[in-house]
Amino acid sequence: MWTKSGIRFTTGDGVYTAGLDGNWDIIISRQAGSVTVTVNGVGRGAAKVPYTAGIESIGIALKPGVFLRDLKEKEIVDRQHVLGKNGDTQVVSNG
Repeated sequence: MWTKSGIRFTTGDGVYTAGLDGNWDIIISRQAGSVTVTVNGVGRGAAKVPYTAGIESIGIALKPGVFLRDLKEKEIVDRQHVLGKNGDTQVVSNG
């Protein structure tokens, strides 16, 4: 179901370049007691991802061919879905 994961804690502000790996990713992050869950789609190019100090996160890369029933592929390419606590989502374009 997933290919890799990693736990990270940021000690300073910066920008991470997310490369093309052909996978959807689920990222769970926590900062100052607030938890955010995002679903990141396959990108058509590298994306710059800014971050701030004090974020603890784990990223889970889903294997190619795994899909999420409620998200259609065309709705997730170059986009990030921020999952809300009450089931709503916010879509952020990366392209």
